[in-house]
Amino acid sequence: MNITKEQLALKFHETYERLAPEFGYETRSDTKKFDPESNNGRLMIAVCEAIMRGLEDAAPVCNHE
Repeated sequence: MNITKEQLALKFHETYERLAPEFGYETRSDTKKFDPESNNGRLMIAVCEAIMRGLEDAAPVCNHE
């Protein structure tokens, strides 16, 4: 599956916002809508990028010889 860091951050944000009330958590009104240009959005994108790199590094290498 190919997904960009921005797409992953958006999906993470949407899922987080949807699930937060089930855990008794009220998210901030100023961050309910994902804004990739905000500090919060840029941080979320950076975190997703770091996770994606970590997953790539941990992926097994398959050599078909």
